[in-house]
This record gives sequence, structure tokens and C-alpha cells, in this order.
Amino acid sequence: MVSRFSSRKVLRGRSIPALNILFAFACLLTLILVACDSDGDPLPTQTKVLPSTPTVATPVRNITAITPTHEGIPFQPTPVSTVPVPTESLSDIETAWDNQFQVNRVPLYSSITSYLQANTTTPDGKFLICAEYPRDIHENGGSQPVTLVMIDLLTHQTIKIHSGPRNDIRAYGASADENWIVWTEAPQEPGFFSDWVIYAYNRSDHSIKEVAKAPRNKLDSSLPVLGPDGTAYVDNGIVVWAEASPDRERSARAVVKSMDLATGQVEVLTENGLIPRISWPHVAWAESQDEPSTQIEGANKGLIVVLDLRTSATKKLTGPDTPKYFDMYNEALVWVTAQGKEIILTNINDETQQRTIARAGTDNTFERPSLNDRLVAWLSYDRKPRIWDRVQERVLTLGSKAESSHFVTKNALVWIASTSEQLPDASGTDTTRTINILDVNQLPK
Repeated sequence: MVSRFSSRKVLRGRSIPALNILFAFACLLTLILVACDSDGDPLPTQTKVLPSTPTVATPVRNITAITPTHEGIPFQPTPVSTVPVPTESLSDIETAWDNQFQVNRVPLYSSITSYLQANTTTPDGKFLICAEYPRDIHENGGSQPVTLVMIDLLTHQTIKIHSGPRNDIRAYGASADENWIVWTEAPQEPGFFSDWVIYAYNRSDHSIKEVAKAPRNKLDSSLPVLGPDGTAYVDNGIVVWAEASPDRERSARAVVKSMDLATGQVEVLTENGLIPRISWPHVAWAESQDEPSTQIEGANKGLIVVLDLRTSATKKLTGPDTPKYFDMYNEALVWVTAQGKEIILTNINDETQQRTIARAGTDNTFERPSLNDRLVAWLSYDRKPRIWDRVQERVLTLGSKAESSHFVTKNALVWIASTSEQLPDASGTDTTRTINILDVNQLPK
């Protein structure tokens, strides 16, 4: 994968103001990765990764690689059908869906002293998971720690899950399944969010467990190994993440691990992967290849590898070549092309259905796709919030007052929008900007 970002100083999370930090280490790793030789060693112009300390051996899953075939013939992706994206007269969601839906609105500024950064929703659609930041976060790190909270979307009651141990700790990358919420906490320094800790919250008994910590430097155990930021994803009680390899001092290749949250068992899924995703029973990651990329001159090819956790069989998808980003939901996978100019939707089983759903203009690029059974969302450099309706098969806008900080979860579309007037609020806080949550099950077919 290849990532490019601006140099804005921002916070972590899913919103556009937080996007750069959330993926900064993915950017660092992938930029190094595409300049590596086939052994993963940087070229002479590349900065070396700090040495690291060994970690306790983790069981390695016995993975069987298979080549996807149809009637014994290896699959070749069909020509990508293109969907022209008009520059004018795009339908907004109110028009496209005949206003047949209701939006739940949560004030962005949760109190006089704090504001919310939406991370995800629970699969049942009952709770919104946010990081609550002090409003003075840019003033010496803020006056209080960042807190991960869960907001009941029926009552709007806020439930505190966990506060960072210090004011400089950030909470980010929350993911949820039916019983667990996982997230990562880290300070910005040292190593630009390399010193991370992954936590898991049990929604049944309200307990919190530590899942993993960043590996340590060999020469100085107080310092983390430079590498991924520990962003984790959970489904069906299995959490996956990527971390720097402690045994490869000069390699950008990361180790992808999983933990069964019920048993605590940890497995190594691959020693050559980046930014894993899970949608039960599949885990996918980007993996460096030895052959050159056809998309970026001088770069090694990156392919998406899909692992079936039930059978331990893996396969490399043939369509994506050095994707910039990707996401997966059930049997569908969406990726952003290496230059950030196209968003392509496919099926992980056979890849015969491959479709370009959006194209960027000359001065625009795409980032951070997310999807569910109904919608695909993505962020863009031009900050125009658009989505793809998989049923109506067209691009829609979220309206003139929406901000490009939107994403989709299993059953929800989440975005920030300005309101035309102050909403009633007993605390007197600013409610002119809201986090909007739409249950996609309401939408007309």
C-alpha cells in the first residue's frame, strides 16, 4: 500500500481533521516498503528503523496458500467496468431516499469543556463510540486525559469506558463487535504513536483487558520499535492488529497477529503484512511481493491476502495492485488505487465482479474507504462527502452542510454536519454541529 498525506497537525480518529495521524505510521511503513528490495532491506537512501528487543514467541498459524480457480483455471479479473462520476447534479441522500429515514443527532461539543470524535458504532446500532477530547487539547496537551466513551443513541446518556493515564495519551481506532469494543491508546511521542497499547472492553461484564503493547527497542527498552500505530479491528471475538517485527532491525515489514478475546490465545497470521482487516471469518492484509508494481515506478508490488480463519486457507487477490487503502465487509472488498484516483469494489471469493465506483478529479485524491452491505464511504482531499449506494448503484452526496469525516459501520452511516440553528440543550453547549447517525436498515430498497 502507498499513502500520501498533508502535513497538517491534527488529532487521531476517523474524521478528516484526525485522518493524518491515524494513518501516519501506515504511511511511513508503506513509503519505506515500496523502496525496499526483495529481502525487505531499505535502499541506501532510506532511513533505518531503530533496533528492537525480542518478544516472547507466539504460535504461528499453519496457513495453506491456495490459488483461486474456477473449473481448475486460475482466475483473471474481468475488465473493470467504469462508472462516470458526474461533476454536477449529484443526488443528495434526501432526494435519493425520498426522505424515508430519520437521523439521530449527537452534539459534537459534548460539554462546555470537551468535544467528541466519532470512532465507530456497535453492530446493533444502539451505541456510538467516541473519543472525548478536552477543548484545550492544543494547549500543552490539554487539561484532562482523553476518554473513550459510549453514547446510548436512545437516551443520549454517555458511558465512560476508559481514560488515558496521562493528558498526552490519545485514544483512537475503536472497533466493535457484538460483545467487545477494542481501541488503542498512545502518546504522540516518542516515535509518533509507536508506543501504543491495545485494550478490549467486554460489553457484558464491563471489564477491560490489555490485548497487546508495542514491541520494545533492543538498545533501550524504554523506547518502542518504530512501526505501526497498533490500530486494531475486532469481529466475532477475534481482534487483529499489526506490529513492528522485533527481529528485523532494518525491515518495514510488519507482523500481523490475532487474539481470541475469550481465551487470550495469540497467533501470528503473517510476518509480512500491513493494516489488517477482519470480517468474520476472513482476515485480510496488504503484503509485499518480490515483483515490481505496475502502478508505481520503482516500487515492489503489494497484494491483498485473504485468510479464512475457519480453514486456515489463504489466497492473494489478483485485482488490487499496490492499493493505497482497502476495507472489507462480508464477501465484499473495496480499495483505493495506488495514486488515490479510483475506488474499486470487488468480491473476495472470485473477483469476477469488479467495478470502479468513483473517480477523482485532477486536484483530488481518495482515502480511507469503509463499507457495509448497503453503502461504501470514503474520504477525499476536496472534503466533499460522498457515498456509493450499492442498491441504487450511484454516487450520492450527504448535503451541503455535511463535513467529509464520514464512515459506515455494519448498520450505520455516520457523518458530521452543521445545523441551521441551535438545537435545544439544557447545558447551554454549542449544538450547531452534530454527529449524525443513520440506521441504514431504514433505507428504501
